Amino acid sequence: MNLYEGFNNTFAFKILCWVTVNYGDLMEDYIFRAYDIRGKVPDDLDAEGAYRIGLSLANLYPSTTLSYDIRKTSPSLALAFLAGFLEGGGDLAFQGQASFGTAMFAGWKEDRKTTTYITASHLPPEYNGVKNYYSDGVGFYEDDLAKLKSLALGKVNRKTWREYGSYTAVDYKDEYINFFSSRYNLTGLKIGVDCGGGAVSLVAEDLFNAVNSSPRFIYSKPNPALSDRSSEPSPDALGDLKELVVSNGLDMGVGFDGDGDRVTVVDRNGRFLTPEQLAVIIAKDIGDEKGGGKVVANVECSMALEKALNPVGIEVVRIPVGHTYMTHYVKKLDALLGVEASGHFIIPSVLPFDDAIPVVMEIARIAGNDLSKEIDSVPVYPKKRIKIPVEERKKESIMLKLKEKIASEYERVNTMDGIRIDFGDSWVLIRKSNTEPLIRVTVEASDNEKLDELIKKFRSLVEAEK
Repeated sequence: MNLYEGFNNTFAFKILCWVTVNYGDLMEDYIFRAYDIRGKVPDDLDAEGAYRIGLSLANLYPSTTLSYDIRKTSPSLALAFLAGFLEGGGDLAFQGQASFGTAMFAGWKEDRKTTTYITASHLPPEYNGVKNYYSDGVGFYEDDLAKLKSLALGKVNRKTWREYGSYTAVDYKDEYINFFSSRYNLTGLKIGVDCGGGAVSLVAEDLFNAVNSSPRFIYSKPNPALSDRSSEPSPDALGDLKELVVSNGLDMGVGFDGDGDRVTVVDRNGRFLTPEQLAVIIAKDIGDEKGGGKVVANVECSMALEKALNPVGIEVVRIPVGHTYMTHYVKKLDALLGVEASGHFIIPSVLPFDDAIPVVMEIARIAGNDLSKEIDSVPVYPKKRIKIPVEERKKESIMLKLKEKIASEYERVNTMDGIRIDFGDSWVLIRKSNTEPLIRVTVEASDNEKLDELIKKFRSLVEAEK
C-alpha cells in the first residue's frame, strides 16, 4: 500500500497528529543549517520537529510538493510534516518515496510555491532532515531558512478545522523516466551503476534500461540502513564500482550519493573523474552549440576550469560555496551550467534544477565510448585540504585577522566566501566550517612541491592566530 493511502484511515491520521503534538521533544536549533535542516533522529529531530517544520512552512509558503527518501526514519517524518502542513492550512501534493531527481521533477511539474524533500543526503542512516526549494528549483535562501527556524522554534498559528489544508496524491516516476528516454538513446554503451542502496535505486534500473544503456548494477535495491557502502560517493567508497567496470570491460561507471543529487564517474580504465573534468566536457559541448557562454563555479573548484574553458570563449564566474548560490547564479546569468567541487551540478538546458541524472546522460551522450580520451584533454592539478581545529568562539575573530593580514600582503585576494588567494599557477582557500570548530585550508598547485610549500605556509599562518 502506498503511504498516502494510509490517510484514508482518518482515525490513524488523528492519532499521528495527537502523538506528535503531545509527546514529541522540541528539536534542536542547530539543525537549521545554511542550506537545509539536518540532525540525528530522534535526538535532534523527531516527529514533533517535522510536524512543527511542516506547520511553519505552511505559514510561510502555503503550497508544496512533498517526497521522501529511503531512510528508515523518513516515512514517519514525512507523515508528521504532512500533518503539520495541513494543520497550517497548506495545499500539498504528496508523492511519497522518491529519488531526489523525481522529487524535484514533481515539484517542477506541479509548479507549487515550494518543493520539500525529507532526506539527509549523504549523511549516515541515523541522520535525517528537510530540504526546501522554491518552485524554480533554487534552494531556500538563508533569510527564509531563518524565518522557518524562528517559526518552528516559537509559537506557530494553527488553523481552525474549517481552514485545514488539503493534499493530492501524485506520482511522477514514469514521467521522469520518459523525460530522459525521449531525449537520450545510449545504445551500444555499457554502463556500471552503483546506487549505494540509496534513493536513486528507486528509479535507476528502469531509467538506465529505458535509455538502452546495457547497464550492470550493484547495490541497486533500496537499503534503509544505507549499509552497502558509504553514502558519500568518494573514490574510496566506490571500489566495487571500479572493479565492476574494469573487470567487465564497461565503458564507464557511475556512483550516486544517498539521495541521488550527486554522482561520481569512473572511466573504463578505473580513473575517477573530478567534477571539474565533467564540467569542462559538458560546458565545451554546450558552448560549441551556443557560441560560448558562462560557467558558474564555487571558490573551491579547480583552476582547471579557467585553463580549459577560457581559451574556447567560456567565462568562469566564481561564487560562494553552496548549491543554493549555484542554482541562483546559473539562472541569473543564464549560464551554460553550474558546478560545485562537492559534485553538485545544474544543466539548465536539460532540467532547471540540481540533479545527478542529467550529468550522467550528458557525459554518456557526449563521450560515448571515448570517455577516457575526452578526459585526457582536461588538466588535473595536485589538490589538498587540511582541517585546523580552533575554538568555536574564536573562528570569526581568527578569520577577520587573517583577512586583514592577507589583504595587505597579496594582490589577488577574494573574500566573497572565506579568503581565496590566487597565484596564477596555484591558489589557497581559507574557510571556517559552518558546523564544526574548524578552519579548513584548501590548496591547489601546478606541482606537488608547490602544493606542500603552500600547505605548510598557510597552516602556520592560521595556527599563529589561534
